[in-house]
Order: sequence, then C-alpha cells, then structure tokens
Amino acid sequence: MNEEQKGNSLTEQEQKLELLKVRNIISGYSWVNTNQKSLMNAVFDYLLGLDSFPQGIIYGTISNYIIPNKIIEAINPLDALTDIDDRFFNLVTSYWSMGEGLMIQYLVKYIPFENGVNLIDLLSLKLSGYQVSISKNNLLRSLLYKGGNVLRNGERLTSGGIFVKEQITNDFNNAYQVPFQDNKEHIFWDFLFFANPNLAEQHIERFFASNCKIADTLLVIKILLEKNTEKYYPQIIAFLNEKKNANLLASCFGLLEEYAPKHFEEDELELAKKYFEFGYSFYFYETISIDPFSVSLKIILKHCKSSEDFLINYPKKGLAITLSEKYLMLIFEAYGDKSQIIFEELFENHISEKSNNKAIFEFIAKFNFNHLIPKLLVFVRSDNRTCRDQTVILLAKLGDQIIPEAVNLLEEKNIEKRKSGAKILSLIKSEKAQEILTNFIDTEKNDDTRDTMLEGIIAIISNQNTREDILQKVQKAKAREKLEKPLEKWLDESTLPAIYWSSSNQIIDLETIRFLFYRMSRTKDIRTDIEAKPLIMLIDRTSSGDFAKALIKTYFANGADAKYKFCLTLGGLLGDDEIIDLLYKKVIEFAETSRGKMAEYTVKALALQGSTKALRAVEFFSRKYKAKNKNIGAAANESFILVAEELGISPYDLADSIIPNFGFDGLFRRFEVGDEIFRAFINTDFKIMFFNEDNKLLKSPPKGINKELAEELKEVSKEIKDIVKSQSNRLEQYLIIQRKWSSEKWQSFFLENPIMFVYAVRLIWGAYNSSGELLFTFRCEQDQTLINEDGDEIELLPVLQIGMVHPISLSSQSIDFWSSSLYDANLMPIFPQLNRMVVLLKEEERSLKMSEEFSNVKIGGYSFVNKMDKLGWIRGSIVDAGGIASYYKDFSEAGITAIIIQKGVIGIGYLEENAELGSLMFVHKGKVAFGSYVYDEPENIYDTRLIDFENVPSIVYSEVMADMISLKAIQVQ
Repeated sequence: MNEEQKGNSLTEQEQKLELLKVRNIISGYSWVNTNQKSLMNAVFDYLLGLDSFPQGIIYGTISNYIIPNKIIEAINPLDALTDIDDRFFNLVTSYWSMGEGLMIQYLVKYIPFENGVNLIDLLSLKLSGYQVSISKNNLLRSLLYKGGNVLRNGERLTSGGIFVKEQITNDFNNAYQVPFQDNKEHIFWDFLFFANPNLAEQHIERFFASNCKIADTLLVIKILLEKNTEKYYPQIIAFLNEKKNANLLASCFGLLEEYAPKHFEEDELELAKKYFEFGYSFYFYETISIDPFSVSLKIILKHCKSSEDFLINYPKKGLAITLSEKYLMLIFEAYGDKSQIIFEELFENHISEKSNNKAIFEFIAKFNFNHLIPKLLVFVRSDNRTCRDQTVILLAKLGDQIIPEAVNLLEEKNIEKRKSGAKILSLIKSEKAQEILTNFIDTEKNDDTRDTMLEGIIAIISNQNTREDILQKVQKAKAREKLEKPLEKWLDESTLPAIYWSSSNQIIDLETIRFLFYRMSRTKDIRTDIEAKPLIMLIDRTSSGDFAKALIKTYFANGADAKYKFCLTLGGLLGDDEIIDLLYKKVIEFAETSRGKMAEYTVKALALQGSTKALRAVEFFSRKYKAKNKNIGAAANESFILVAEELGISPYDLADSIIPNFGFDGLFRRFEVGDEIFRAFINTDFKIMFFNEDNKLLKSPPKGINKELAEELKEVSKEIKDIVKSQSNRLEQYLIIQRKWSSEKWQSFFLENPIMFVYAVRLIWGAYNSSGELLFTFRCEQDQTLINEDGDEIELLPVLQIGMVHPISLSSQSIDFWSSSLYDANLMPIFPQLNRMVVLLKEEERSLKMSEEFSNVKIGGYSFVNKMDKLGWIRGSIVDAGGIASYYKDFSEAGITAIIIQKGVIGIGYLEENAELGSLMFVHKGKVAFGSYVYDEPENIYDTRLIDFENVPSIVYSEVMADMISLKAIQVQ
C-alpha cells in the first residue's frame, strides 16, 4: 500500500468509525482493557479493509462490545451493499451462533413481501457465500417478531404472512412452540384470528393452558374480547380463577370493564375479593401502569356504602397493606369522617411497636383518639425509635391534657424516654408546657434531650439576652460539667486572640468563650445555636476579625472535621473582609478535592459574613456550581435564605442589596480631566460610555484620564459582565414567579442604580394593586420618564406594586404594541418576555394529577440533557446502573416542583441512546426526595403529594408546558 492509498484508507477509516459511533453499534468500547481494545482494533481494521480477516478473535470480544441488533440498522439495503457491509456479514456469521437469525432479520427488513415470492429460495440465494443456512423455524420466529406489515398488507396476506400461515396450518404444535422474542404470543394469535379464524378457535385452549407473562397475556385477552366478547368472557373468567394470580386478575379489570361492562358489573365485587384470596400484592408487573391493589380496593369501596359494610366485606388479608398512605387516602376520600372506625381497626389490630406506619398515625390524628391513649403510652416507651417518634407527634396533639404523662417521661432514667417527654412538651407550646421545660432545663445533663427542650422555649431564651443572663447560663453549664475541658486539644480558647463585649472595652473571659464553643457545637448546620445567639449578638464585630481568622486557620490546619463545622459559622459571623478570601479559596479547594459537603458548609459560612463582597462571592458559586457539584450551588442559593433570616429580610431584598452602584451618583459618575468634566454611564448593552461637557458620546475613556480611575473603570466593566450573567437569570425567574416591588423600592432599585436601569429600559412593566390585579402596563424611557400604553407620561403612586408583566396577562394587541415600542426604540429584550410561549390549562385537564401528553416522546440522549440544563431543569434521582429516573424544576416561591419522568435507557456516562419522556406532574416542594438510588417519584395518581393541575398557578403551568413543547420539537422522528 503506497502512502497515497494509505492516506485515503485512513480517511475512510475515520469516516466509518464516525458512522459506527453515530449508529450506536459500539457499546462500552471505551471501557475495555488493553488486550480487548487490541482485539477490537483488529475487528475495526478488518471491517474497514485495512487488514485481513481477524484470527483469534474470541466470541465474547465481539458479542460484548458490538450490539447485535444495531448492526441491522447499520448495513445498507440489498441493492446498495458495500465491501464494508459484506465484511460485516462475514464477521457476524463467523462468530455469532445467532448469525442465521441476525441475517434473516436483516433480509426480512428489505425483502418485498409480495405474493408468489418463495421466501426460503430467496433467502437461501441471498445467504449463499456466507457460513449459514436457512431454517424454517428461525424464519418463522423472525417474521412473527416483526409482525404488522411484514405479515399483512391491509386485508391481504403478504408472502411472509402466507409463509407463516402455512407453517402454523401444517404443523400447529411446532409453530406454537417456536420461542418468541420479547413475549410476542399476542402477535401469533392476532395474526391467526385474521388469517385462519377457525384454526384459531380450534386451538385457543392452548393459550388458556399456557404460562406466558402478564403483559402478553393481557394483550391476548384483549384480542379475544375484541373478537367475541360473549363467547370468550366466561372462558377468560374461568382462566383467571384457575390461574389464581392476583396481579393478573386485577390487571384484567380494566379490559373486562371496557369490553364487557354488564357482565363485569355483576362479577366485579367477587373478583376483587378473589384478588385478596389469591394472595394480593402491590407489585407492578411488567409494563402494566396500574396498581392492582388500588383497583381492587376501589371496587370494594364502590360497593360498600358505609364504613361498617366495608369492614364486613373487606378481606382481612388486605388490611396490612392498606396501611400505605395512598390506600388510606382512598378510604378517607370514600367515607370522610365516618372512616374513623376503619382507621381505628387498622391501628389497634395491625400496628405494633415493630410494625408501625407513619401514615396511619397521621390519619388517626384527624379524629378523637382519646380511647387509644393507653396503647400510645406503651408505644411512646418503645425501643423502636420510629414508632416512638410517631407516637410523640400524635400525643402532642392532645395538648395540656397529656402534660402529666410527658412529665412522667421527663423523670425517667432512660435518656430516650426523657427525650420523648421533652419533645411532647416542645410541640404543645402552651404556657404550662413551657414552664415545665424551663424548670427541667438547667438540670438536664443529656445535651440531645436539653436541645429538644430548648426548641420549646425559644421565645423565652430569646429574651434572656443581657450580659448577666449569658453569664448565668455559663455558670449553669459549668454546674452540669460541660465546661471542664476544651472540646479538642487544638480548640484551646486560650491560644486565640481576645474578643470583646460590644458595650464596653472589656475582654470576654475564656470560660464564656468555652461556653460559646460548647453551645455552637450543638448545631447540626451552619446556623447559630439558640443559647449562643444572644452571646454572639453582644460580641464587638469591629475587633473580632483576628479571633475569627485564627479560629478558621486552626480549624483548617487540624483537618477541617465536619464535626466541628461550628468554627466555620463563627468565622463567618465574626470575621472581617480578610476572612472572605480565606473562605473563598477553601470552597474551591474542597470542591476540587471531592469534599463537597465541606464546600457546602464553607459557602454558607461565607454568606454569614454578610458583606456585599461576601454575598457576591456566594452568588458566583451558585452559578459556578450550577451543573457540576450542583449541591454546592444549591448550598449557595440556600445561603441567601439563611442570611436573610438572620437579617430579618426577604431573600429577594438581600439579592437586590448586593448589586453595587460602583460609586455612581444615580446613573452617572462624574470626573474631571484637566478643566473638563466628563460623565461615565452604562449604556443599554451594559457597556461603560462617556459624555463630555457638550454631551458628545465617547466610547472609550478620554485622553489624560487618571490612571487609577482608568484601571478602576476597567475592573468595573469586568464586574458588570459578571453581574449581568446572574441578574438576567434572576430577573427571568422573577418574571415567572411574578415578584413585585413596592412603588418606592422599584424606583429606588431600577431608576437609581446604573446597572438595573438598563433592565428597567429593556423590559415591560406592570402596575398592580394590593390584590395582585394588573391595572396598567408601562415602560421606562432613556430619560427615566415612564410611559403607559396610551403614550402618556405617568407617575407611580406609593400604593402600587410593580413587576414584570407576563404575556399570559396581556392581550395580543398589548403584546404587539409593546413589542413594536421596544423595536422602534432599538431595544432588544434582556430575555424572552413578551414573546414567551403561553400554554393555558384546558378545561378537561383541570382535574389531572399526572399528564401523559408527552409520554413516549423520544429525544437523543445528549440533546435531551443539554436542553434540560438550558431550560433550568435539574437531574433527579440516579437509579440502577446509573440510569436517570427523572428531571425536576423548582418553583420555590409557589411551593411547587414540576417533575418529568425519564423512561429511556440513558444514564451517567452513557447518553448514546434515546431519552424517553414519561409522566409529567406537579408536587409540593420538598415532598419528593432525589438522590442516588432514591426511588421517591410518585408512581400513580393516588400519591397525596401530587397537585391537581387546576391548583397550579397559571404561569407555572404555562412555563412547564412550554418547556415540554420545546423538548417535543427536537424529538427523534
């Protein structure tokens, strides 16, 4: 081979390898070891004509790394075969025992099935030259597997159908025993009823004697009911009774009700009872999307007109499983308050210390349960923590009447029992309960029990905020032997710089600092402890920076154990600007060294520092770790809520407060160059421009400008770009959740800040009354005047609320007017506002809990993941084999999470296959858990976490449906 030929071959190789990737023939090739990779390279070289037929290639090497069925898609049609295709045939038929079947599948794909074609002769001709021979059974299997147009063309049999009919007619026993791929028995009977109904009826007993899987059995039963309901209904019932398979029986209920409603109405109650008699289960078989247990339970509820009637007729075998929340909800929906006797029956006879259930406790709480107190008092002393905790919540609902029993628990020697008593009193929250907790709290030595007590008297503790109150707490902690030594040798308060009381120049003594460390060590997150908070409020922040920095450095130098993460909290609360850079670097370091949880804690501590610089750093991390290490990004977002709580403001106002003005006075920053005054401003493209005294526009700083100012403005330009990245996304989210500002705050924020003014000019605004009704729309001109839709200049009254207007609230005329207005002003919207897709809820969909409108839509794996990320959806749980179970999108302000199920085979590290959409639903935010091997997404409409579509805010619904429609637009055809 000369160099020119070699070059051409390499080009061909590159092209073919790319083709192989695109067509998904190679599976897991990148995972093979060195030896296997060498063998696979030999296979590739042969396929591409670069080398001779590979010798010594073992069967497993090929079968494990090339997907057999995908080869069929890669080989060209019969009249366009290439040398590469021919080599594919040679390889397949030489190394696969299934070579004949694979070849037949390929040929079946392209052979025109016209009458008069002798398939055996034709296939034998096509297979000549390869190391396979045709067999009738393999051909029969392949044809039945394909079904559909391969067997029949309208009302005519194809040559394939004629062949299959002949094989079945000539030797039914053999034909029926041919192993079908993927349980295709329903194709056999559907074809036979079409091609030879008499033969089908003659042999249908074979089906009733078979043991095919539930999914296939249901499809055959459907065929029989469609062919002759009256004839086959009795046989089907007899078949179901004989099988005694609970899930098969319940899975047939829908078919029986659809095709034989009158017969089924007479039999359904007895059939539902037999479901339980046959062993019942709530396992979901195959691809059956129903819950058999729910179906049977609902039938019994339908026929039992009262709770008493239900207890008589409901099979006792089903009671234990009925404790599941969704089944209890069905009972409650059927009988309401009159269902009390059912819940009591379940509680008294099916709940024990070892077999408890959270849902039944919640339903019992809906009724008067005083007569259950003796059993509950046994449960609250149980060794089973789950049972104990559920009982505590239930007993607390009894209020002051249960206080004597709670006091008895507080006097127990057992810690867990004392903790239960403390929890009951904390949940009651009455004056009497708080008084008892106050009396016990100073003598309780167990910190967990004492922390539970503190939760019940937060208001009292908050008022104990003088220095004298704090010093008394220090002495009481000392009496409880909590301050005898440092928490760790390295955490010796005597080695740290001094801190001072804010009201004087007095040093805080070491014992009080040890109390501070002891109490802060009790917190489970980056938060301030209840008892430590009054002390922290009295520490002088102007001089605590050195103490905070030394504490943080000591903590990091000693391994940064999460157990002592309170050091981070104190570092953030007491640190000055120097602490910001220290924590900032540690967030990145922890993220890069796979200490993600520590990165989360550190970014929260950074937020607690509270300065604009610190909060902007936190905001940066929320974007930096939005996709990769997204838990860190989520922690950054959560930090805003944490700091807002500490400051007593909303997270939105906090986010607004960190937008700098860069030293501008309103929209301009004036400075002198020589004897001339210039004004810097930010134009509508977020770039810094300049005016001279004659209002001449300059696109760059004037000559002679102070070097320091020039460098400062250069840095400001960089910061503006960074702010715009976050603020544009945030404002679009504000549009979706319909955030409003008071008239005064809106004018201060948008008309006086040079960056936010650009947003004011490029968006359309609405004025709303206190009830949220849109009164009028307006936009802001470059000279800060506000113009309404009539072209009149307006002023905003103090009582108005201002927000971005969503197109769902506008008429088409208004949308056209404002779109033209922005266009005429040569202004591009910051993000799609007026031209957003609007999807309204249809009347017939108001009661939906799950939508299947987009189910089975298939999208290329890579395209799907990229699109979901751009739309702001977050990957949900990762399940078996790394599969992606769902995606979700939070609408936190509305308290709603949208979830779309992902049914395809895509997963972490393998996106070559198609994603496939499943059910779309809305749930209450925080009620569904996502994570590795977490299976918590609602599976059916009986899940109480689901929200009826009619109760989803119209804008949230519209935004989610618009996302789904944009996904459907890129589906695989």
